Amino acid sequence: MSNDRTIINDKIVDEQQIFQDPNEFSIYIETKAAENHQTCLEALVDFIESKDIEIDTIVDIISPSLRDKLKENFIEAGLMKAQNTLTDFFE
Repeated sequence: MSNDRTIINDKIVDEQQIFQDPNEFSIYIETKAAENHQTCLEALVDFIESKDIEIDTIVDIISPSLRDKLKENFIEAGLMKAQNTLTDFFE
């Protein structure tokens, strides 16, 4: 990691961004996705690449709602198989 970034309390900190909690980070990713007409997965990949960081460093600041959206993006991209739920059997 370069000198302009560091991790404090498992949060990414750089000159422009400080994410206080997973919700704030998720809102940032979702906003970037909407602004750039991307999926959340694409916005997250762009963030990771632009900051030159590993995904392992941000796993703890991804909210459950963003995880769900990322899972949907993985399924839509054919990178992950959808799992049946109990309600799928009753529809």
